[in-house]
Amino acid sequence: NKQLKDGYSIFVARIASGLYKNFNVLILGFFAGTAAVGAYSIAERILRSAQMVQNVIGDTLYPSFAKGFTGDPGFFKKSSQKYKWHIIVTYTAASLILFYLSDFIGHVIGRTSSVEVASCLKIMAPAFLFGGLNYVCAILGMTSCGYSKQFSLCVIATGIFNVVCSTVLSYLYSYHGTSLALTFSELFLLCLVLLFSKRIGVL
Repeated sequence: NKQLKDGYSIFVARIASGLYKNFNVLILGFFAGTAAVGAYSIAERILRSAQMVQNVIGDTLYPSFAKGFTGDPGFFKKSSQKYKWHIIVTYTAASLILFYLSDFIGHVIGRTSSVEVASCLKIMAPAFLFGGLNYVCAILGMTSCGYSKQFSLCVIATGIFNVVCSTVLSYLYSYHGTSLALTFSELFLLCLVLLFSKRIGVL
């Protein structure tokens, strides 16, 4: 029963996450047209592709964290304190690399939209840091410790925040605004995850 509930909570979180990420493309198309959507979508795909690498590593580690928590409720807290700076420095370095390679990536992949793609990527680069910390704290932390429901609530709240943020910023700043909304949403989710994690004793 508990496994089904946890699985359902993760399912709801993934659905909510998918909906708010797709909303950005729809609202940008409504306000700015297909050219803006094209530039934003290419940049977002590059970011998500980079994040997939961490997901593969994280999914490999997840069973170990879940097993560790079963044997020791303070397992994740101890592990996070031990490796905190390693994780932060690694994700910060990766975000900086993405930022500084944005022009090159935009030129290679964006082609005729290279300038637009590069500018979107630069705005999205911090989202790699925030998203990475989200993955560590939420998936390896909250869900492996049995707090999937709390995580799904964080994602739903972020979805609502993103809808408002993306609508306003896309209207004002086109694809740059949508890129900002993506980054702000990852930061907003991280703040919620850290708040919940501290409150329930995961961190």
